[in-house]
Amino acid sequence: MIQKIVILGIVAFAVIAVAMMPSPGDLIHPPSASQSTEASGQLSVQGGPASVAAIDPKRVYANITVVPENVVLTVNQTFKVEVWINNVTDMAGWQIGLLWNKEVIRCLHAQVITPPEWGGLGFDWFNKTAADVNLTAVYTAWLFGSGIENDYTGTTGQYFKAECWGPYGGGYNNTVNGTLCVLTLTFQALQPGSSFLDLTSTEIGDGTASPIGFYAYDGSVEVKAQ
Repeated sequence: MIQKIVILGIVAFAVIAVAMMPSPGDLIHPPSASQSTEASGQLSVQGGPASVAAIDPKRVYANITVVPENVVLTVNQTFKVEVWINNVTDMAGWQIGLLWNKEVIRCLHAQVITPPEWGGLGFDWFNKTAADVNLTAVYTAWLFGSGIENDYTGTTGQYFKAECWGPYGGGYNNTVNGTLCVLTLTFQALQPGSSFLDLTSTEIGDGTASPIGFYAYDGSVEVKAQ
């Protein structure tokens, strides 16, 4: 259950390189008030990865959020969730994985929303061959990743994508600041039960190939018989 994706975007001598595999502690989940302290510009998160100390504390308040957080519906109904990156500064690339209980829900469709700073349209390198690449074309954002895998494991489905600005942006190679929706996913309820919508293998990178600190907010789904 190891997934490794490398995002390479060489623009104005800047390289974004993100290499990930799911493991405990990849994400910084929001601590309770008793777990976090802020003093002299430093952030302490108990139980978080050791790399927290190396992240600029002024930028750790960015977050990646599943919206809506909780979904309640009945069998056979469909619903949509979005993944938002909020309060980010100088973002030049992201990668996001989302896991769910495949016995309860199934992903029908997913769409990446490329920010206008990267041209508004990503080229999906992962699902193309060399014959699909036009060397004279202007490719702005690059997309990588397997996408929807409803049978990712015996119990879980997964969606995984990564996107970054490309080396041939045609004037669109600008970092992203602020709040934006980057993914929309459509699911169908299969049977009564509950499912997590857990962010995993998730990273944000800036224009100097450095990680941007963030909190992760997962979602959940409850499917009722009636």
